[in-house]
Amino acid sequence: IDEQGTSLNRVVFAVSDLLIGAESGRDGANFTKLITLAQSAMNHAGIPEIIEPSFLRLILGDDPLYLADRVSTSNDLYRDQIKNLVALIGRASNQGTGKEGMETLDEILRSSEVFMKELKERSQLLTQLAGAYHAATRDNLTRLRTQFRLNMLSISLVIALLITVSITYFQSRLKIERETNARLLASIGEKDVLIKEVYHRVKNNLAIVASLISLQSTEAGPENIEDSFEKLSQRIHAISLIHERLSHSKDFSNVDFKDYIKDLGDTLVFSLAGIRTAVDFEISAPDVKFHADILVPLGLIVTELMTNSLKYAFEGRERGRISISLVEVENGFVLEVRDDGTPPADERTILEGASLGSMLVASLTRQIGGTLKLDLSGGTGVIIRFPGNSKSG
Repeated sequence: IDEQGTSLNRVVFAVSDLLIGAESGRDGANFTKLITLAQSAMNHAGIPEIIEPSFLRLILGDDPLYLADRVSTSNDLYRDQIKNLVALIGRASNQGTGKEGMETLDEILRSSEVFMKELKERSQLLTQLAGAYHAATRDNLTRLRTQFRLNMLSISLVIALLITVSITYFQSRLKIERETNARLLASIGEKDVLIKEVYHRVKNNLAIVASLISLQSTEAGPENIEDSFEKLSQRIHAISLIHERLSHSKDFSNVDFKDYIKDLGDTLVFSLAGIRTAVDFEISAPDVKFHADILVPLGLIVTELMTNSLKYAFEGRERGRISISLVEVENGFVLEVRDDGTPPADERTILEGASLGSMLVASLTRQIGGTLKLDLSGGTGVIIRFPGNSKSG
């Protein structure tokens, strides 16, 4: 249920991008851009798996809120709306920018507004599901504890009877029970530690998100509000991807660097690469895992540097390349983000500019105790050396 909520948020962001893009105009000049945004939204919409009502009835038991029935209805609406939008997008692509194509585009945008309302209702429904699931889990734990007490009472009675038969058997049985209880207590302690670690991660990263929103609000103006929201969305995605990786990991503190940066880079290239420019993305890194406190700043740094390259480095070119490498050195690591595009006329704008992105890169590098260096040989490369704090894969 939690994974579906995360995936659904991506669909909401994608549909929001489409509707925000439509506010700048629905004419022929924006036709290709809006169709591309619509297709991207449908690509995201196809990712969440549908939660089956039969599964909910099994785990929820008594369902006074009729959650299973509401999920069934929401599933049907979700499937139908995706099917309708995919058909409209295909029709508009075939019709082109003529009158019929523009009419179909208007229909796509109207349907997307309806879809957005359903997405919000579905998101609220998933929140209710999560709450009901946790309530059912607490009830189950209470029943288990009661049963455990009853079992312990029964075991004590059996042991008392067995004492009259065999002192040796009694001692052996007692030893087994003590070991079992110790393992149970140790397991409960480990789970408490993991839960506290998750709460710590969420608290810290929500604070980072709040800071990013505050900083972005100082840079946003009527003339660049769409670009500001796009940058903010990319930065928040870099943080949410950490949580997604943690949820699939046995270790709630550390995340594989290469897998995380590969997913992050692929998403940025898909979202920002121009229609006329193909961008090759490469990553070279050892098999290491970083603590989330280190990986969040690294992810935000990579987001800022790749966004800058994708937007400005390859103007007028049909193909470009962005490479990221991580090398383990004595007492730390060296991270390099490089593109083969045309460096800016004033190299100081990359690391010393007054833009929010430049200030973020510098601030985040200091946060992890690192240093910055610029290399303009063969394109634009930013090299960051930072102390080691990783686990071998």
